[in-house]
Amino acid sequence: MNKRNSIWNKNFTTIFIINNLVALSFHILTPTLPKYTLSLGFSSDIAGLVVTMFTITSIVIRVFAGNILDHRKKRGILIVSLILISVAIFGYSKSNTVSALICFRLLHGIGWGLTTTANSTIAAESLPEDKLGRGIGIFGIGSSLASAIAPNLGLRIVDTFSFTTVFQISSGLAILGSLISILLVEKEIENKGERPLSNVRSLKDISFSLFAKGALFPATLMALINISYSSINTFIAVYADNKNIYGIGYYFTLAAVFMLITRPLFGRLSDQMKKEVIFYPCAILFALVFVVIYFANSLSWLLIAAAFFGIGYGGLQPTIQVWCVKAAGEGNVGKANSTYYTAVDIGQGIGSTLAGILALNFGYDCMYLYMLIPVIIMVALFTFSHVQKNSKICI
Repeated sequence: MNKRNSIWNKNFTTIFIINNLVALSFHILTPTLPKYTLSLGFSSDIAGLVVTMFTITSIVIRVFAGNILDHRKKRGILIVSLILISVAIFGYSKSNTVSALICFRLLHGIGWGLTTTANSTIAAESLPEDKLGRGIGIFGIGSSLASAIAPNLGLRIVDTFSFTTVFQISSGLAILGSLISILLVEKEIENKGERPLSNVRSLKDISFSLFAKGALFPATLMALINISYSSINTFIAVYADNKNIYGIGYYFTLAAVFMLITRPLFGRLSDQMKKEVIFYPCAILFALVFVVIYFANSLSWLLIAAAFFGIGYGGLQPTIQVWCVKAAGEGNVGKANSTYYTAVDIGQGIGSTLAGILALNFGYDCMYLYMLIPVIIMVALFTFSHVQKNSKICI
């Protein structure tokens, strides 16, 4: 096989391994860190605040990360960001005050925002152009697998050993990732992209230097998708308890299994087909998730929803990420990924809060029906853009 045209070249293989380690390091803390905060005697609102601080700093740093990555050496930035993550996680085990926990959580958010943007940028730049979609689909496998196994693993480690052991393992995974990063071959910076931040003068220039113009529209669609998606992640377990449905953990496992299958499959299809061929069927399946959850009265129904979710979201995610990268143009891969992931974070942040308000006022059943609205808006925007583009071609 021609190595230059292979997905599994040295850089992609290396960054794939690093991304898997980082995903495990992150997801092993998802259920354990709030539990650790409560074990220190703090209230649930403080536990929520600790989580929120992470989201805020990761969003803020992503805004600048794309521009930095497109005009600086990526390997060095990745190594530094992974060291920041390892220091922050180790710091959790030494924290016994709210201020200490928040400080290390802020540091973790900075490292996470830089690392995930750098990982995706290096992966995209390592891939042959005609295999970009397939490669990005494969690249997401690690995150899907980690989200399926790491949370339960973290809880088991806490029960068997201690919180300190979890933090040591999580920190160690980040350190291992930083050591492996040394193997990456740094590409020369060609500066073909949009202007660096230091060269801009107006507010409009600054916004376009922080975000990739071409990626803004598909990223907006991804934000809308994640507004709806976050309602499932945040409240599906509570919803199941309210309906006396047991074994909800299987929902997450089945959804992750389907995403493991569909992400690389749809990634490959996005290299060969027009995006609307993938977009509409996956959007319909994603919308059906909320309808099925609304009518669910048993675990079987929720498992059907999990399958629809794994296929729908598993197809939309790589298709839209590839769209962002291609629309941003050569030299703007960093900003494209920064724009994409910022939209994901913003969507999930809005969605969690909105879902909580809707559930409080209308109940969980109706909340899931209302969460169809962002999906409908997303499909309408895509259709309007597609029709407008086709009409210009005809003219």
